[in-house]
Amino acid sequence: MKYHVSCRGESLGELSVEEITAMVGAGQLTAADAGWAEGMAEWQPLGVLIPGLGSVRVSGVVNPYAAPVTRQVAVAGGEVNVRTVGLLRGTRGWVMLMAVIGAIGAGLMVLGALAMLLMGEVMASSMGGAMGGGSGVPGVPPRTFMMGMAGLYLVMAGLYVYPIMKLFQFCGAVESLSRTRSQSDLERALNAQRVFWKFIGIMMLAGIVIYVIAIAALVGTGVMAGAAKARSGPVAPGSTYTPP
Repeated sequence: MKYHVSCRGESLGELSVEEITAMVGAGQLTAADAGWAEGMAEWQPLGVLIPGLGSVRVSGVVNPYAAPVTRQVAVAGGEVNVRTVGLLRGTRGWVMLMAVIGAIGAGLMVLGALAMLLMGEVMASSMGGAMGGGSGVPGVPPRTFMMGMAGLYLVMAGLYVYPIMKLFQFCGAVESLSRTRSQSDLERALNAQRVFWKFIGIMMLAGIVIYVIAIAALVGTGVMAGAAKARSGPVAPGSTYTPP
């Protein structure tokens, strides 16, 4: 059995039980240092993972000819506590689910755009390039209408890509954090979340602004149409009203 070992904010990599026991005996590790293995929900003290480790006699003499222990520095400012790592790991599955669903949605939008382009070509061929009618919008050829809709779908799919990338980055950083308990991995995860929510906030504000402008345009159009009708005077019975 091997464990990923973290000692005083430094990752020592993956060590066997025999190597851990020898390092505890040499005073290079203690039973209170943390270990983690695949399948574990969170880091645990080595004394809990390896029974009897706390009773290993620590030698008071350091062997000057002992091979140096290779240490991979994993943090720059302290070791992330086990509770924090566990909480972030608990969110990883849901974030990954959101990222996968978003990626599938973006892919379906791209396929929808391609289908609209194909449909526009079919409608244009079958109608001989007639204006309007087939598109449902007077004066707009079916091909042009479908190209516009396809472009809209592609833009929406493109807007999905950036936040989805940040969700995947968060999941990768949390997976690395569960092994290293590194402050740098924690910062990468939090920064991915920060960028994701910033992007979502900007998109929401943009959507609100667009809705406000659209509502104001509709109200303004209605007011202008009403004013024009009022200026034209009453319509005689049996006559047809024609706006100026």
